[in-house]
Amino acid sequence: MAAALADAAIVGRYEAPPSGDWTTPVSGVSIASFRVGSIPVRIELPFFLIAVLLGINARRGVLLLGWVAVVFVSILVHELGHAFVGRAFGEQVSIVLHATGGLTFRGGKYTGAGEDIAVSLAGSLTQIVVLGVPALWLLRSDAIDSYTWYVIVHDLAWVSLGWAIINLLPILPLDGGNIALTILRRVKGFEAKRIARLISVGAALGLAIWSYHRLGLFVSLFALFFAVSNAAALTRNEV
Repeated sequence: MAAALADAAIVGRYEAPPSGDWTTPVSGVSIASFRVGSIPVRIELPFFLIAVLLGINARRGVLLLGWVAVVFVSILVHELGHAFVGRAFGEQVSIVLHATGGLTFRGGKYTGAGEDIAVSLAGSLTQIVVLGVPALWLLRSDAIDSYTWYVIVHDLAWVSLGWAIINLLPILPLDGGNIALTILRRVKGFEAKRIARLISVGAALGLAIWSYHRLGLFVSLFALFFAVSNAAALTRNEV
């Protein structure tokens, strides 16, 4: 259950920085920064606090530390998928890990809708291929003879596969919602954002109903948050 709860709270998406300054806090104070190759990464304190809070009900000691490490690695790999593909298109990219997950900021060169879709898909696909599938294979191979490592690998499989799939649903501001919006802009013009938000409300409500029966109340409430935020944007004509 802890995996299900935390999975739903981790959002990985990409966007152009609103102020052009990726160092602007998203959710709180920064506690670390480093580079993966030439890609700068910044971590905010709430990222780890939320990960701990989401895992502490079902994990203690080493298992809790393992859970936090799984969340960190999986979300970072997701964002690096966005970033490396964006960099391949000649963009300037940077990553922030914040309270509800990760953001890959993009700037500079932009080539069009195809690039947007490729960058959006890259996060979840990288997460699945690099972490999710290998973790699932390990679980099914009976190669793990330690309970501790079994739980950690199970968490890695769930976060990397479960969130990657959820993140591709057509719900703004998730990657799937961005893909839907990009496609709609090609065919619906100025109506695209409104239609994308309507789709987001319906998809989020469907996710809320399904997750209530399969994953629990917390995940359902998280999905409802997406539904409400998109519905509120429609009422405010933020399209």
